[in-house]
Amino acid sequence: MYRIYFKLAFQNLLKNYQNTTINLLGLTLGLSSALFIFLFYLSESSYDSFYEKDIYRTNYEFSTPSGNLNMARAFFIHGQAMKEKIDNVNDYAIIEIPYRNDILINKQKVGIFNISAVENNFLHFFDVELIIGDKETVLNNQDDVLISESFANTFFKDESPLNKEIEIPGSTRKIKGVFKDLPSNSSLQYDILCSLERYKVNNENVNHWVGSNHFYLYLTFKNKAEVPNSLEKINALLKKEYTPHGLEMTATLQPIEDIHFHSHHLLYDMPKLRSYESFLVIISIGVIILILSLVNFVVLYTAQKDEEIQTLSLMKIYGAHHKEILISTCIEIGLLILISIGFSLLPFHFILSFINDKLNSVVYLKDYPLEVLFFYLSIGSILIVVLSYLSLRGVKSFSLAESLSGQTQLFSSYRYGDKILLVLQFSTVFILLSVGFIVHQQYQHLLKADHGFSYENIFAIPIYASTEKRDAYKEEIKKMVGVKDVTSSIEFIGIGNNISIESVQLEGSEEFYVTSTLHVDINYLSFFDIKLSKGKYFDSNQKLSYSECIINKEFIQKNNSTQLGSLIKYNGKKYKVVGILDNLAIRGLKQLDEPLMIVTTTKVSGFSYINVKYATSNPLELAQKVRNIWLEDNPDYFLTDAIFYDQSIFQIYKETEGQNQVSLFFGAITLFIAVSGLWGITRYSVLQRTKEISIRRVNGASVQQVLFLFNKDYLLWIFISFFIAMPIAHYYSVEWLSTFPNRIQIQFIDWLLLGIGVCLISVITITAICWKVVNTNPSEILRDM
Repeated sequence: MYRIYFKLAFQNLLKNYQNTTINLLGLTLGLSSALFIFLFYLSESSYDSFYEKDIYRTNYEFSTPSGNLNMARAFFIHGQAMKEKIDNVNDYAIIEIPYRNDILINKQKVGIFNISAVENNFLHFFDVELIIGDKETVLNNQDDVLISESFANTFFKDESPLNKEIEIPGSTRKIKGVFKDLPSNSSLQYDILCSLERYKVNNENVNHWVGSNHFYLYLTFKNKAEVPNSLEKINALLKKEYTPHGLEMTATLQPIEDIHFHSHHLLYDMPKLRSYESFLVIISIGVIILILSLVNFVVLYTAQKDEEIQTLSLMKIYGAHHKEILISTCIEIGLLILISIGFSLLPFHFILSFINDKLNSVVYLKDYPLEVLFFYLSIGSILIVVLSYLSLRGVKSFSLAESLSGQTQLFSSYRYGDKILLVLQFSTVFILLSVGFIVHQQYQHLLKADHGFSYENIFAIPIYASTEKRDAYKEEIKKMVGVKDVTSSIEFIGIGNNISIESVQLEGSEEFYVTSTLHVDINYLSFFDIKLSKGKYFDSNQKLSYSECIINKEFIQKNNSTQLGSLIKYNGKKYKVVGILDNLAIRGLKQLDEPLMIVTTTKVSGFSYINVKYATSNPLELAQKVRNIWLEDNPDYFLTDAIFYDQSIFQIYKETEGQNQVSLFFGAITLFIAVSGLWGITRYSVLQRTKEISIRRVNGASVQQVLFLFNKDYLLWIFISFFIAMPIAHYYSVEWLSTFPNRIQIQFIDWLLLGIGVCLISVITITAICWKVVNTNPSEILRDM
């Protein structure tokens, strides 16, 4: 019996292949989008929720007369001091801020990985599961490292990685253990954990209160109710230790599960953070797309079944029981849904990596198998119940005479049902595409806007070297063909990851001011084509340049007494202000301007970037030759690849680029669903009005007049959608743009052109459906009716 039901269901789907195709495509795209949003919600809302104990991270606010700085970075000494002096602190763990770098195995580069440094107690604090190694001793020595399970499986498949060597820039390390891979929705992500013993040995200031602050600090407490009192004691301790240094530092305690959504305002925080507002926007888009696709599916399928009411009524006349008709309909709907589910997994698989990359998310099917099953079962069950009821309401509720006379059709009972659906769909289309267009324009603006310096045709080589060795290397580079100029600096401007933040004192003041600081060569400003609004560049005499500094306008706005000739005390030395420049986008155009001081550091040994300006058609080859010069004299030195400034700066706008592409992507999906709905509704309307069309043609109406009649009817509602959508799109566009200090102005003419484009697509769709009926000989249609 059920075999017959399945056979009838397949035949019915094939018979109505146009409706079936439209329904399948719309529902498939809707389910794919909604499945991603559903898993996105599960992943994002559960960040760091897997810890069994209450863990807090310390965040800090530095208050100075020149403004406040909020950051997640802690000083190394904080953890130990808080545990010793605050009774309620149960334990602490400190971790070096993770960074990405090249890794070599057997002198061969194997990739770029997340690296950090910890002490052994970190493994106990976070319950890190070791597959190989002893938590008590695994990181005792400065060359010891731990690797992740996936790293071990990739590069040490057939052998134990224990005591094998890997190379990190500047040193060779020995593998002492393997830890289980971290959950994808952990705010802390690392592939390799090094021993902090090396850091302690190489940094003499590590245990000073104003020493090294390249760490995240996590705390647990004995009594949760006493946490507010403990925070007061922590701040009292910080006040006691930092007031003598002229710093005012205030700590806050952030539950670890709040880090992902509530830390985007902090400097030097995790790379995969998201504001709660953006999370809600993404979820809302997914829910809207799902609702539209489901409503579209329900309306079109119900309209199709309305055409079959007479057939179903005749089946009842010939003895078919209502239950049998219901089973047959449910099987048909179930088959349609199953096919849609199967198809939805295909685009989901192909677009998943794209959306993860653009949204900076970590959504994977393998992490949520039961949840995916629940999602599909829920959607499928709801659709089967709703569609079965709507499809058979005429057969069950109306008399056979009414059913056979065609008085049970959806749109006959609800005149504006199709129009309301069109308004909802096209309003969503206009909103998503309009906002997406604004995001695209802002992204292009960020790439093309003036950053205050020229970054084209420049790459940097990071090295650790003495002053003499660095200067000799620079002179060798200058002799190379294709090299226009060379300079060096400690910081890499434009991306803001390693900008120095220093405390300075103004002449005649005992107060300390916090300012971002660049340590550069004498020719740095001319190299990057940085213009001064007042004053002069550094003196060409090195001895004189050592006591000079250049500041920006934001520095002057925060410190009104500073001007050309003023003295600034920094690191126990006085610097004379010789130049003032316009504000420089040292952290990119997504950040507010901040006070900046530039000083020369020709005598400083240690880490620096060798910046090379080139004039060649093959910069990659030139960069390799520049690296080879260093490696010829330092064959055992691990020198990373050249860093191109334009690529690095483009990378900091990757989030905006991702928002741009994803908004347009979801907008395109919504447009397709809306157009498919328009196709289905128009086709249904044309079939219902075939007799009317023929009569109009007999009475002298031209093809163009009939086409205009249909287009006018639907375009009116699409225009209404446009005017409903514009205020909403404007509100969200303004809200989003307000997060950028340097932003575009909304050009409404662009939205108007976008609306015209969508209307043209609609006209083409409506005309294509009506064309065959309108051009059919009216006598043939009227004769058959």
